[in-house]
Amino acid sequence: PMPCADKVVFLDVPVRSSRKLLEKRGRKKDVNEKDVRYLEEVRKVYLSEAKRKGWKVVSCLDARRRLRKKEEIAGEIRKVVNILR
Repeated sequence: PMPCADKVVFLDVPVRSSRKLLEKRGRKKDVNEKDVRYLEEVRKVYLSEAKRKGWKVVSCLDARRRLRKKEEIAGEIRKVVNILR
């Protein structure tokens, strides 16, 4: 059996934002990335699981719906991991 995780941090990026990031990079979308409804449903399932299982959800967007800096996100993750110890 798989061992249980001690801590789970879910990095949340809304579908619209993640699609914009992919387009900026000019990378070709795979079959799943092309299906917006599928991506929305997957995100909804993960957020539901996070709530049900007590995972910490870290938003990768700021209050103005812009991508946060990597350092900000990493700092929040470090705080969460230290709190959960």
